[in-house]
Amino acid sequence: MMQQNLVIVWVQLQNAQIFLFHSVKLTPFSVTLQNLLVHLSLLVATLTGHVEEVVKLVHPEVNSNAMQMFLVQHIEKDLALLSNRIAKNNDDTNSAVHAFLKHLLLNDEPDSTMMADLTSVQIRNQYENAFDRKFIQPFFNSLDEELLQFNKFLIAERCINDSPLMRKIFELDEELDLSNITVMNPQLWLYKQSVSIESLKVAVQLRAGGGAKDISILVKFLEKESVLSLIKELPLILELQKILQQEFNYKLDKQTAVDKTVNEFLADINPELKKKIDKLTKCFIKTWNQAHGLFT
Repeated sequence: MMQQNLVIVWVQLQNAQIFLFHSVKLTPFSVTLQNLLVHLSLLVATLTGHVEEVVKLVHPEVNSNAMQMFLVQHIEKDLALLSNRIAKNNDDTNSAVHAFLKHLLLNDEPDSTMMADLTSVQIRNQYENAFDRKFIQPFFNSLDEELLQFNKFLIAERCINDSPLMRKIFELDEELDLSNITVMNPQLWLYKQSVSIESLKVAVQLRAGGGAKDISILVKFLEKESVLSLIKELPLILELQKILQQEFNYKLDKQTAVDKTVNEFLADINPELKKKIDKLTKCFIKTWNQAHGLFT
């Protein structure tokens, strides 16, 4: 049940123009992967007898008995988001995490930039950027090759390697030349990787990282894709604003805005309009939550 105050809907509609774009140096892939590493580290700490120390780091506070489950749930969300960021299935995402941990172990030379006092936000940001440059960017640029080698390693056992089905699933055999095949040939549709906005982002990031100069506009467009995708809801939000203005005759006193909930407001209007406003309000709240995360 929605219990948001009308003041939230009203004020946020009136002040929608105050959104600001903040500079973000890290890619979404890097942010998600670093979050996953933090949650994994905290989980390891709870498993090695340091639950109370971890509890002190989490705000709002989580009961010590529920801390491990709390972290596991966050790790599951991180993995799901990471799968979306790299446009890979769950198996390849899990393999990518294993390959990255191996990458960290193989590149664990002493580095003064990695030995920082992380007590301030500014220093933590510098550390995250340094970690991204040293570990994540080189790994991301070779991710497809890493996954190919990792999958070949997984199926090296004879019982799997000799299976035609497993060879097909993991695409072990050389790919056929499909350059001259029309769309009517069923062999064309064997390619298993899905084509999505996220997979396009990955491909563009890799090409841009390789020094390509002919896709600068596409890069900027994809950087703002999450913002542009919200624009499609603008007509519905403006429609909600117009209805609210008419219902309150362009006046809404502060006390009513604070005290009255959306459900209470919907109970006072006719059923036909109630159904419409209910739909528009849900659309606004969903869009606001997504936009709020982008601009704060």
